[in-house]
Amino acid sequence: MRKFVLGLAVAAALGGAVAAIPPVMAAEEAMAAVSEAQPGEFVQVPLTSASVDHFLATWPRVSAVFTELDEQYEPGDPDTVMDELIYLSENAAAVSKLEQKVRDAGFSGFQDWLATAQSVMMARQWIIDPPNAEDMDAAEAEIRAMTDINDEVRAELLASLADARGQIDRMRPTDENLEAVRPYLARLETALGAN
Repeated sequence: MRKFVLGLAVAAALGGAVAAIPPVMAAEEAMAAVSEAQPGEFVQVPLTSASVDHFLATWPRVSAVFTELDEQYEPGDPDTVMDELIYLSENAAAVSKLEQKVRDAGFSGFQDWLATAQSVMMARQWIIDPPNAEDMDAAEAEIRAMTDINDEVRAELLASLADARGQIDRMRPTDENLEAVRPYLARLETALGAN
């Protein structure tokens, strides 16, 4: 989880934000929130068994283009998938290429698919390694001990980590999302690790 927390701090430093959609929100309202999200903003959408299963069904066709779109991407680590999704979501050419793939799979578009993917990934991460104060403290100590950054960057990372501490509560998946993802953990590990 420390890697995830550091990633959250870096994302916050780069202007990322978090938005949660209440689980009782209608599908149309959820899609409106997704379409209004800023690039890099995490939008939690309500998940069901059907939506998690649908995401898993689309994963092979979407992830197949990751190495084509990003020659730096190294498949096989489920924990790097979220970073890759964020990276690709900020690349117009990648989004354009992925847009048709997810539409063909029944999503309204890439942003809809991305919000579902992020919600699934966040719930997965929360189930297998929920954040805790010790992780945040360890991440802070790690930032303070970094020797390859200057004081200005260190201050930005520490400020972002402080912001991340505040965002943790807002990022917590709903109980409904956790329960929707829990039965799929083994399938997610297999799918995400077998790019």
